[in-house]
Amino acid sequence: MEEKIIAIKMVIDAWSSGVAKMKTILSSLSDEDFENSIGNDKVNYIIAHLTAINDLTIEVLGIGEINNMNLYNYFKVYETKLPLPISNKELLKLWTITCEQIDLKIKDFTPDDWFGKHTAVTIKEFNKEPDRNKLNVLLNRSHRMATAVGQLSLFNKSKS
Repeated sequence: MEEKIIAIKMVIDAWSSGVAKMKTILSSLSDEDFENSIGNDKVNYIIAHLTAINDLTIEVLGIGEINNMNLYNYFKVYETKLPLPISNKELLKLWTITCEQIDLKIKDFTPDDWFGKHTAVTIKEFNKEPDRNKLNVLLNRSHRMATAVGQLSLFNKSKS
C-alpha cells in the first residue's frame, strides 16, 4: 500500500509543479503575446488546448462536468482557420477555474479512487487494462502540461 501512496504523491506533485510553472508563464504574457506564434501554434492556441484538456479531465476523473463545451467542441472539430471561441481573458479565467477544480477534488481521492477506472473507459476495458485509471489520467495530463510549458518557455525566450 505504501508504494501506491508514493506513486500518487509523485503524480500529484508533477501536476502541481506543472500548474505552478504555467501560472508563472501566463503571468509573464502580454495581450499581444497571446496572438504571436511559437512554431506552428499561436500562444493562445497552446493555452486553449491545455485548458480544454484540463476541462475534459474534470469529467474523465468524475469530479464534475465540462465548464466550456464550446472550447471542448472547438478542439474536437478544429479547423485551422477558425478563431478560438473564447477571449484571451476568458481563457485565463477558465484555466484558473479548471486547475482549481481539479486541485480541490483530487485532495479527497483515496488510493482506491486513484487506481479505479475513469469515466472514459468501460468496466470491460478497465478489467483488461487496469492501468487505464484516474492516476494515469493525471499523469498524462501532467506530461501534456510539461510540453506546453516547454513550448511557452521557448516563446518567452525568443522575446528576449
